[in-house]
Amino acid sequence: FFFLFFKIIKRVLQNTDDKTNVSLIFANVSEWDILLKKELDDLAQTHKNFKVLKVHYVLENPPKNDWKGSTGYVTPKMIQSYLPPPSDNSTIFVCGPPAMMKALCGQKENPNSQGDLAGVLKKLGYQKNHVFKF
Repeated sequence: FFFLFFKIIKRVLQNTDDKTNVSLIFANVSEWDILLKKELDDLAQTHKNFKVLKVHYVLENPPKNDWKGSTGYVTPKMIQSYLPPPSDNSTIFVCGPPAMMKALCGQKENPNSQGDLAGVLKKLGYQKNHVFKF
């Protein structure tokens, strides 16, 4: 599903009339697992003057030297620091393995139903209509 996110990000950034800000918390096990890291970093650098693309990386097992992102799992503090607050003007898109989905927003009921909002996002005040689960 990450490639779909990447397409959405590129589409937003390519449309100069679109004033959407994009914030991404990208959690992985190791640095080698970060898909399209160079491309994301290049997009963030290229578009920093007229659009906001913020990318924050989280690694369960970071490299021993020079890691500038976070370590461990996505936490409530990271969400509050790097994503927009609960609002009808923003949407939080979530994808990941089942344990991460359960912790952050709850599982989808099935491919045609988002299911109830649960987990960290609900505790932080997001509503069901603020979150889309892949």
